[in-house]
Amino acid sequence: MRRFLAISLSLGMAAGCAFNQASLQDMTPEQAQEKLAQYRILVQEQPESADAHLKLAYAHAALGEWQDALYRSAEALKRNPQLPEAYFLRARMFAELGQNENRLRSYLRILEITEDDKTVGRVAEVLGTPFSITALEVGQGNNMHALLLPDSSKLLWQSDREGDWNIYLAQADGTLPQILTLDRGNDTFPVSSPDGRYVAYVHADEDELQKLPDEQQRDIMLLDLLTKTCRTIANGAQDNWMPAFLADTTSLVFVSDRSLDSAQQAHKASSRLFRYSMRDSSLQVLSGDSLVATSPSGMPDGRLAWVAIKDGEYSIRIGIPGQKGAEIFSGPEPKSGLSASPDGKRLAFFMKKSGNLDIYELNLQTREVTRLTADPAEDFYPRYTPDGQRLLFSSDRYGRYGLFVVHLAQPIARDELVRRIQKISGTRLSESNWNP
Repeated sequence: MRRFLAISLSLGMAAGCAFNQASLQDMTPEQAQEKLAQYRILVQEQPESADAHLKLAYAHAALGEWQDALYRSAEALKRNPQLPEAYFLRARMFAELGQNENRLRSYLRILEITEDDKTVGRVAEVLGTPFSITALEVGQGNNMHALLLPDSSKLLWQSDREGDWNIYLAQADGTLPQILTLDRGNDTFPVSSPDGRYVAYVHADEDELQKLPDEQQRDIMLLDLLTKTCRTIANGAQDNWMPAFLADTTSLVFVSDRSLDSAQQAHKASSRLFRYSMRDSSLQVLSGDSLVATSPSGMPDGRLAWVAIKDGEYSIRIGIPGQKGAEIFSGPEPKSGLSASPDGKRLAFFMKKSGNLDIYELNLQTREVTRLTADPAEDFYPRYTPDGQRLLFSSDRYGRYGLFVVHLAQPIARDELVRRIQKISGTRLSESNWNP
């Protein structure tokens, strides 16, 4: 039988609970089997005790007996309707049973009966939306791939407001936008050099737009913001995408399906990382043929982070450019869009889990992964601000592509969390016709 895995329930029981809830959440199936008879007797002796019913509910949960756990937690709530732990337990049980609406109703009920900041934080963490999120308005059209220049003075992003995709620069708050590229075709995925002088981006000629995505041959362009000059640094009969600067600004890494051996046929399925030297314009391959390598991100200490794909596993790796690197986080869920924090202690990325794209953050010291967004829309390509206090990301949550900000130093407020849960559910949940 499966063990019940509680998430973020270590903050203690609500006032009035007389037993150690932390020991209950860690109960193994063997311990639950030993305690089951004892808790059943306790319920018989104290039928009006909410604590007794909740103890028995935890034992059933640890044994994977979801329906029995739900019944006993409901009995606990009949005795004490103001018992957040019973609703946390029920939310987990509903998740196991695939009853997502009842799961969300349970979290809403918790937020109705308490406004305690710790409890709000627990709900937010379980749902994967622990911080406040706001929209960043930059004007009409679709807007994506935003980042702040290193001195935080300017915002860089791509927009299709002129018909095709172009690169724009504006004040940090999105005001006073100016177009940096205005040509036929698409200019996408802008990145800034660490010194703020250069912008690299991906360019697709107009005729490439008529091809299927897997057949396009895109170029990597380098724009000098000081001299206003632009040059192509990677082109030819292959596709090039996802540029990223290394920390010293002397090198630019990008993804390509090119082959250094003209006798070999290149495919996106075997994409590799290449380094372009801004000193002598030379190219160096950084990844071998055995792995698909993508999504590079320069680390502040000069190392490189990237995603390696092999046999259905997507692993985040960090190492010296050109070496294998150490595997930091791995799993079958597709991952991309790596962004290193300014202090080099965190990596943000987006991951497809349960059929949806959301933003996650990986603590490189503890290897702990925190989900930062939970929305029915697709959230992708996070970028840390230079102070590391915010993450910019792209999303289609308003019916078009727009820019949003995760405020990493600002825990989500209760009212915002309630609105978020209602949006996740797709409807305004009402407790009036729900029997817990």
